Amino acid sequence: MNNILIVESKNDEVFLRTVVNHLNLKNVHVDNKPICHIHDYQCLEGLNLNKLILRFEALKNTLPKKDIQSVGVILDHDGKKKERIQLINDAIRIVFDSNQFIEDTSQFINISARLGSNTYDFILSCFLVNVQGYGELETLLKTIKTKPSIYADCLYEWKKCIKNHIKSVAGRKPAKILSEKV
Repeated sequence: MNNILIVESKNDEVFLRTVVNHLNLKNVHVDNKPICHIHDYQCLEGLNLNKLILRFEALKNTLPKKDIQSVGVILDHDGKKKERIQLINDAIRIVFDSNQFIEDTSQFINISARLGSNTYDFILSCFLVNVQGYGELETLLKTIKTKPSIYADCLYEWKKCIKNHIKSVAGRKPAKILSEKV
């Protein structure tokens, strides 16, 4: 039996592979294509409906070859829970033969997929990476860090500074502002 994780980016794949390896989870697979594998991590490399549909179609086409038991979709929350769940449900509606749709994160639904005269069943769930309803993987990592992260903290502060500075000089292009500082 295989369990598949579909993640948003290569960075998410690398992080989740590391967690799976660290926890020594044998029944989880990560796919080497960008949509990522936990028996497969499959990466979306930029989030949109078409990419998720393509990922689900690729998954559907592997069903006769792999004994897939469950699929997890892990996306960045980015303060858009409702939109993320709707995106996943739209892709499910287009690709699979399902009467169930995701209503909330971390809840499994039953999915059926027909290929020719065969029907394949598995369960699917989603999780939105966040800290208190906001953020992405980077937000989570910053929250759980146990040691100083000088480079990450420096980049975070630099990013904040740039955003604030650009707001204060409205009407000027960000590239122009940055080029003046170099």
